[in-house]
Amino acid sequence: MDKFEGFPARGVQFFRQLALNNNREWFAKHKQEYLETLQTPAVAFLVELGERLKSIVPAIAYDTRTNGAGSLMRIYRDIRFSKDKSPYKTHLGINWWE
Repeated sequence: MDKFEGFPARGVQFFRQLALNNNREWFAKHKQEYLETLQTPAVAFLVELGERLKSIVPAIAYDTRTNGAGSLMRIYRDIRFSKDKSPYKTHLGINWWE
């Protein structure tokens, strides 16, 4: 597991560009950038903060899966019932639970 060293500035830029180009073609061309600049650091952040939180609340839990079943939310939006049909989120979602 990588040590969390912060989110690269390119990650913020990625979300800005995604907001302007929120479509499957653009994302497919830039998916590797998402994985490197956002998803990988987010998992490292999740683990590092999760372990620190355990010193305060021992029952805190997290899951490092990146498929939407873990603590890191998927970048793909559920657009089935939404008027906004843009397929990707332009933010990260991370959760821990007790």
